[in-house]
Amino acid sequence: MNFRISLSLAILALVVEVCHADDPFVASFEASQNTATCQVSVRYSLSSPAVVTLNVETNVGDGVWLPFGAIPATETEGDINRLVSDSDIHTIVWNPGVNRPWRPIRNGRIRVGIRAWSPTEPPDYMVVDLTRDNVVRYYESEDAVPFNGGVTNVLCKTDYLVMRKIHAAGKEFLMGPITNETGSFEGGAIKAREYPQHPVAFTSDYYIAIFELTQRQYLNIMRKSASPTNPSAYSGDDRDVHPLESCTAGSFRGWVRWPENGLSVGAGSAVWHLRANTGVDTFDAPTEARWEFAYRAGTCTELYTGKNVTTSANLECPNASETAWYWHTSGDGLPTHEVGTRGCNPWGLYDMGGNVQELCKDRYSTGVAFSDGSYVVDPPGPRADDPAGGVDANSMTRRGGSITQQARDCRAAARISWNLTESFSNSGFRMCCEAVAK
Repeated sequence: MNFRISLSLAILALVVEVCHADDPFVASFEASQNTATCQVSVRYSLSSPAVVTLNVETNVGDGVWLPFGAIPATETEGDINRLVSDSDIHTIVWNPGVNRPWRPIRNGRIRVGIRAWSPTEPPDYMVVDLTRDNVVRYYESEDAVPFNGGVTNVLCKTDYLVMRKIHAAGKEFLMGPITNETGSFEGGAIKAREYPQHPVAFTSDYYIAIFELTQRQYLNIMRKSASPTNPSAYSGDDRDVHPLESCTAGSFRGWVRWPENGLSVGAGSAVWHLRANTGVDTFDAPTEARWEFAYRAGTCTELYTGKNVTTSANLECPNASETAWYWHTSGDGLPTHEVGTRGCNPWGLYDMGGNVQELCKDRYSTGVAFSDGSYVVDPPGPRADDPAGGVDANSMTRRGGSITQQARDCRAAARISWNLTESFSNSGFRMCCEAVAK
């Protein structure tokens, strides 16, 4: 809900336009403008905690108002784009920049207000400052994320972690490969680890990182450990923005087991440090279901481009080459590449099908069917005592292709094991957390 007032950027002219008495979050709202500088000051209070963003519209004539566009964070300061408490009067200061050419101010008039988001329904982008403690911000759109050039700015690959909300609550999709999918056979036999395709549903939204975790991000996460070191085989100052690799799955999230141990992770692990530094206690690797749903981004094909792999052999696939760093596009398995330099999927996620394979927190099942084909809600993956058998208690799952693999391994359904004690120069990590504001 919004409390809006009209004002002129040239003269002070405040008139209350809308007041929503049923707003569950906003208790009071007022604004003023400095006529000399055009600076706008907003004061508000909340009836319950909420994420607060600035909402601005411009008058295009005949009583029609349109969104002014994303307000750059560099123009604002104060209690904005974060989870705000309900105990005080809060302030936002907006220093309007030049007119956006795509949304000019008509007749010198705009109206400004705030939008209060439920902590359980926060905005689409979450940005975590990895260099400071407990600095988490939320933005309505990619355009509002406060970096020149947007989310592909180098800061989003080094000092910050950018997360995209996946609207999964109440959604269903078919997980696993379609019948006789390209590359889903080994030695003429179906890969039991991929089949059968089965329906999956979700009860909640979640955030997932738009990039694979980079080496510099990892060092920032581990900054409070005794002696943080970069385990990556392909490291160096020029590779800060390359994926973290050659780190064991066990040391990354600890040696505890999921789902038996719930949200627990090992003390001192990278995930443990990330939770401690940010206050976001649900950070972890994604489940396989969440990973595949995010990869597919609404598509039902082998690749998230809406296309399929054209060969199961050791040959280049033009469709995979459009978006993935794999054997043929990376130079026959040469070192990793900077994240976010190939095409993203429809939901703005990069390198889901290549560069490095990515850890999922599901335990890996060996020699048995991926599923019995039944409908499942929020699948937790197998337990060590799974009655189906074939569960490897020491292994987790890897998803997505890599620089050392073929196009067939870039498929949404491709999966392979990852022993907790092993490290691989073609395997890394992508962070995930619940879509609940902290």
